[in-house]
Amino acid sequence: MIKLLKLITGEEIIADVTETQDALELKTPVRVVFTQEGVGMVPYTLLAKSDVISIKNQHVIYIAGPDIEALNAYNSQFGSGLVLPGNSGPNLKIIT
Repeated sequence: MIKLLKLITGEEIIADVTETQDALELKTPVRVVFTQEGVGMVPYTLLAKSDVISIKNQHVIYIAGPDIEALNAYNSQFGSGLVLPGNSGPNLKIIT
């Protein structure tokens, strides 16, 4: 399921999240960034061999569902391509 995570480093990550016993598996994670044009997303793992990474639970402050606009931006660029109707958040730009 697509989730928004806040890490202890302050980074906000959107990814397809699967929970394991002591970690989270993140598929196609992106980092939320703030630019002069607005809010955007960039790949979190630029040089990783796989698009799935694990993060220990102790490094996560919170997990939440992203708002519709963030979910649609993620899905259209990095995920399933499924875009849901509705607009409840900031105007997001995809930065790659």
